[in-house]
Amino acid sequence: MKNILKIIPWGTILRIIGLLCVALLLLSMAWVAYFSVFDVTKTPQMAFYKFDAKGDSLNFKVEHQWVPIDSISRNMIVAILAAQDKDFYIHDGFSLISGEDSIISRIPNHHETISQRTAHTVFLTKDDSWVKNILEPYFTTLEEYLWGKDRILEIYLNTVLTGDGIFGVEAASQIYFGKGAGNLTLNEAAFIASTLENPVYIDINNPSEEILTKQKEILLRMGFIMHIKLGKTPIDEKEPRPLKTINKRNWKG
Repeated sequence: MKNILKIIPWGTILRIIGLLCVALLLLSMAWVAYFSVFDVTKTPQMAFYKFDAKGDSLNFKVEHQWVPIDSISRNMIVAILAAQDKDFYIHDGFSLISGEDSIISRIPNHHETISQRTAHTVFLTKDDSWVKNILEPYFTTLEEYLWGKDRILEIYLNTVLTGDGIFGVEAASQIYFGKGAGNLTLNEAAFIASTLENPVYIDINNPSEEILTKQKEILLRMGFIMHIKLGKTPIDEKEPRPLKTINKRNWKG
């Protein structure tokens, strides 16, 4: 290595490093631009997903099926916004601290927005690391400029982890309820949204009290969003109806 450094001038080495950085920058921008037009059918998280090594999960495979946002129930769209990012359409990709002072209101919050989550699900692996902390804001910014809000939401709904090896709301809807995502009811949409924080360990036929409580909270938030922003009658504030689960793990997407 020392002999190579003696042969190649430092100026040349720095120019090579600079060219490599520019090339990586252009490639990453092209990668994001590509998905502004074409569907996301494979992500690093799908490619490297590892199932829990016990029971029937040994026979599972990654389940995913892309559907356009027009084929996803508005109940599911509102449930995602209510559960994870109610300010999605008014921020620039990053959650901000609330405050009347204009400087304070521009300070990023620790809460991850749907834009940030999309960057993570599409371009990065599952594990948190210093790489994620650097690349996630970069890809989030590119998404906001190159995709726009509706495309970000469409891609997120199609790539988010919704179960053990289940990616996207269409696969979740088919496996859990035996129907397409376009036909999800309010309760079903709220249930899927309530599992996203810990989607791997889900007993669809006997959901935990934590998931059921989260489902109720999401239903209430959905009522508020639909009433205030979409001009619809708010959802009745009552216990969610029991879900008729299917759990078709052998679904062929």
